[in-house]
Amino acid sequence: MTEQVDNHQSRPRRPVEMGPLTLFSSADVKQRIGYDRLKAEAVGWGKLLKDTLGSLDNPEDERRYYQTMEDILREIVDQLVSILNKRGDSDALLARLEGDALALMFDDILARWDEIRNVPSYVAASLKNLLRI
Repeated sequence: MTEQVDNHQSRPRRPVEMGPLTLFSSADVKQRIGYDRLKAEAVGWGKLLKDTLGSLDNPEDERRYYQTMEDILREIVDQLVSILNKRGDSDALLARLEGDALALMFDDILARWDEIRNVPSYVAASLKNLLRI
């Protein structure tokens, strides 16, 4: 009988471990960095490359440009969500993001889009330089 009681007694419960509190969502970051403006700038640059400079002279180059831009913008948002949610000094980081520095960083990316081979690494290095982290 003692054996049965011992086997059926409830074990002490472990405390539930909470994950990190998410302070910034993708939507929050998109709003803070002016995502729609950056996307419009990428589209405008693509039209300039195609119509004026003749750099996107075939459909494959054009497709590759727009796919690269989508990947870069998504990576910027994803990495910023991660950075902002891990760091305690998000106000200082946001101040740098909301200024002209992010727009200048993105302009540099637009100018070098066809040289970028590893989007996550390139974005990480660019953000590290921008945010000085």
